[in-house]
Amino acid sequence: MSKASIRFEFLLLMATMMCLTALFVDSMLPALHQIGQELDALDNNRYQMVLTSLMVGLGVGQLFYGPIADAFGRKPTVYLGLALMLVGTMISTSAQSFEMMLVGRVLQGVGAAGPRVMVVTIIRDRFSGAEMARVLSLVMTIFIFSPVVAPLVGQVVLLFAGWRAIFGLLGVICLALLVWFAIRQPETLKTDNQRPLSLKPVMLGMKEVISHRVALVYILVAGLSHSSIIV
Repeated sequence: MSKASIRFEFLLLMATMMCLTALFVDSMLPALHQIGQELDALDNNRYQMVLTSLMVGLGVGQLFYGPIADAFGRKPTVYLGLALMLVGTMISTSAQSFEMMLVGRVLQGVGAAGPRVMVVTIIRDRFSGAEMARVLSLVMTIFIFSPVVAPLVGQVVLLFAGWRAIFGLLGVICLALLVWFAIRQPETLKTDNQRPLSLKPVMLGMKEVISHRVALVYILVAGLSHSSIIV
């Protein structure tokens, strides 16, 4: 296989991992009212928590995958994230109450944080400087299209089946990605860079970021930009 084709496959794999979150959020948009109606969550627009619950899980999950990846490797960390997504998807698919639906969605969000964090980590392991910036830019270029395509995917599924079928499709995509990643992506964590599992680096990193004014400005801008998409 040529070097160019390997690079293209790597970019596509990383972009697919990055797109998972958007797919799990935006593909549910056409089905929100149907979910709320079936699970008795139409009052006070509670059915919108189908989206926010996943985002909560995603935000919390991102705090922990870094130390896990540094201790056990990038591939096991991605496996963990995808496994949590599959379990959460099964819970949401079979949910008979709105509360159980939210449990599944939070678990999906915690799981989705794994592949999302590992995309940047794996790219950083393999590239540096301008080359790393170029690869990340290409991955993000592909990712930009996911919020546009995902609702269409959900709507197409609803034309032929109910909202549970959307979760079924998401589960199949997760499983396919898991197999693809396991077969085609080598481990990128070097033995010299392994660290014992500890939350201390996370707390120190958070303290450093919060105390850095420039970093806070970037966080604010990124947060407002992302919130405009969600709203």
